Amino acid sequence: MNGNAPAEASGNHAQWSKTTVVWMFVAFALFIILATLGLVLRLFQANALAGLDPAWFYALLTLHGLGMVGTWYVGAMAAVSHRLTRFADPSLRINLAAMVGTVVGVVLLLAATLLGKFGTGWYFLHPLPFHGAGVWDDWAAVVFFFALGVLGVTWTIWTLSLLHAIARKYSLARALAWQ
Repeated sequence: MNGNAPAEASGNHAQWSKTTVVWMFVAFALFIILATLGLVLRLFQANALAGLDPAWFYALLTLHGLGMVGTWYVGAMAAVSHRLTRFADPSLRINLAAMVGTVVGVVLLLAATLLGKFGTGWYFLHPLPFHGAGVWDDWAAVVFFFALGVLGVTWTIWTLSLLHAIARKYSLARALAWQ
């Protein structure tokens, strides 16, 4: 494959399209699951699920919040990556690695919240994540932060890869449409 040719010109377009379809399917499925989880949270707030342990509410809230943000991020990045193939040559290998890293991070997030009942929501202020007061085990906090680390590093590499593909083909002024 020519390093300067876009995916369409290099014959790589079909692979990118297949990968993007997988990303979109996963993002759509996660959106439906997480939206349903949001409905469960609303039912809990309305006392329709009175028998549910309140610790589960916060674990599910943590999963729902981070899951929704991550789902929208990967859906948008997959669409941008695919669109970029018309103008530059982003790395399909890094795109696939981002998919693997995302799956690993999501599995770790599921383990921390659903198995470990880790439930800080968006609040990472000391001492809450590190001292669950018996609501969650210490391992759940470690797994949760490891999940965030895996997702953060994976998505940063993915983003830098796209920026690198643009920089290889265009000057800064052209990349920013300042011509």
